[in-house]
Amino acid sequence: MMTRTSTLRPPEGRASRRCPSEAEPTRSSVRGGASLALALLNAVWLTGCVSAVRIAEIKTDPGRFDNKTVAVTGTVTGSYGVPLVPFQLYNIDDGTGEIPVLARTSRSAPAKGARVQVKGTVGEVASLGSRSVGLHIEEQSRKSEH
Repeated sequence: MMTRTSTLRPPEGRASRRCPSEAEPTRSSVRGGASLALALLNAVWLTGCVSAVRIAEIKTDPGRFDNKTVAVTGTVTGSYGVPLVPFQLYNIDDGTGEIPVLARTSRSAPAKGARVQVKGTVGEVASLGSRSVGLHIEEQSRKSEH
């Protein structure tokens, strides 16, 4: 009867080999991991980035901005709201055009003539051919500029 034995030690004079999963990380694998982490961080930062745009750009190509978050700075040309109603509507003009802003908040709309920076999502009620109906910005945040 033959007995099969296995040795866990390599023969004398030979270096031991490790399984690749047990190998220590090399500089290239560490750099690769750091590059991947940096790429992921940039992707998160870029997708969370709000683009400052002119109202004329939004009105010229509403499809490009549909459901995108933008920042617009301008002067309030009119504001409308009813007390105790949870939304306010005001128009903002940045010198290139005017657009309505819908604020779903009990916070009062800014007064006519106020200078504000609005961050919000561009939306439209309907699109008829190449015409946009009800193009507006739904306010996410607002800062008053003095």
